[in-house]
Amino acid sequence: MRYNARRTRLAALTLSHADDTPQKAPAARNWRRGIERAGPILLVIFLLVLWQVLTRAFDVPKFLLPAPTDVAQLMIEEWPLIQMHSLATIGSIVSGYVAAVLFALTVSALMIRFPLVERLIMPIFVGLQSVPKIAIAPLILVWVGAGIGCLLLVRGIPDFGFWAVMAVLFTVFAADTGAFFVGRTLGRHRMAPAISPKKSWEGFVGGVLAAVGMSFVILYKDRDDFLTIPESLALGLVIALAAVLGDLFESAVKRDLDVKDSGRLLGGHGGILDRLDSLLWAGPAAFFTILAFGNT
Repeated sequence: MRYNARRTRLAALTLSHADDTPQKAPAARNWRRGIERAGPILLVIFLLVLWQVLTRAFDVPKFLLPAPTDVAQLMIEEWPLIQMHSLATIGSIVSGYVAAVLFALTVSALMIRFPLVERLIMPIFVGLQSVPKIAIAPLILVWVGAGIGCLLLVRGIPDFGFWAVMAVLFTVFAADTGAFFVGRTLGRHRMAPAISPKKSWEGFVGGVLAAVGMSFVILYKDRDDFLTIPESLALGLVIALAAVLGDLFESAVKRDLDVKDSGRLLGGHGGILDRLDSLLWAGPAAFFTILAFGNT
């Protein structure tokens, strides 16, 4: 009896103390929720301010990286031109959407009406499910398109385009070859075992040295007119780093898709993408490096 009475008094004391506690939890919860909602907006504002301050502090050329205020000013000045192109783009999008809908309805009707058409087309639909559709267009445009496009821009450099693009091609080849032989002979420390188990830091150093040397040799004769010796060495270093990143990126994509090679066109050497993975990253890196040196 005495134990039950004690439990009753303790429960009553606890309830009375809880009633006296200020109701601050809902207010704190609402304040925290408001901060979480405003967080993305504050982050964007902070990044824009940081972008503006850094471009002005380091006096970055506008053609290389314009400040946000420069972008806004250009948009205001070119607003009629933007409107004209926007209308054309919207028209193309709408017409393309309408054509796609009509095509889809036609194919659906044929699949319903004729079983043979369904048996022919259904495997294509099933195969397309293996790759996220939303990733196809950016992957092709940015990865392959930008890589080859930047190589064409390097080739288009007046007077020095041929040897510039040759420097990119042979520097990538030298980086891959140096990394292979040095890594095979001295490789002990793995660079990215989860993505590319055969790459080592020793091979990376060998590839960088080979790339820098190749860039120096090819561009040496134009040292007084195109790129100076330090600039050619820096270009080789940039190309070597970009080549490694391109190779690792392609390996990560293959790992994600659970495939060994990007294709079978070249037999034991895989597909075309397996041979161009380093070059597709080295092209943009080389072009923007030469652009930064002011030799385009």
